[in-house]
Amino acid sequence: MIASLKNLVSFSTKLLVPLSLMAFVMLSYTLFGEEQTSDSHEMLLGKITAHQLTANFEAFDNTNSKTPLSEDSITALTEVKGIYTIKAFLGTWCHDSEREIPILLDIIKAAGNPNLQLELIALNMDKQDPDDLAKLYQIKNTPTIVIEANGKELGRIVERPENSLEDNLLAIIESSDQ
Repeated sequence: MIASLKNLVSFSTKLLVPLSLMAFVMLSYTLFGEEQTSDSHEMLLGKITAHQLTANFEAFDNTNSKTPLSEDSITALTEVKGIYTIKAFLGTWCHDSEREIPILLDIIKAAGNPNLQLELIALNMDKQDPDDLAKLYQIKNTPTIVIEANGKELGRIVERPENSLEDNLLAIIESSDQ
């Protein structure tokens, strides 16, 4: 009887230790994993739409934006003729992205120009995405807004603009030969 009891304790110990360790790892990942943000939302990763961003993260909802836009810059952006791709690399966990990306969404909406084609790429905290676009564009900070024409990078705005976002965006577009 004592031998059977020792075997049962030995078996239970061998089973419980790995199970406990596995439960601890799973709980740690849930609480502290990189796929969670501080407000318990899961991160969006890869190419996303403005609707996905604003519907899932209140901080990115630009409907309450109080940032006044330069009417002159918006008018000029409305009249842009060439096709420009604006790739915005952001983190749903990033306070700089929360500050700048709603303004960018306001600019694109106010300009209403189909020649300004916005792409949003959400990154994790390691500045990575499923398609490795951040690696391809050598993204080190969020947000990074890359402006392209004909597949060629014209310029980028990293973290915050020097002046206003719309003024910097316009300056990059106007400096191109398109």
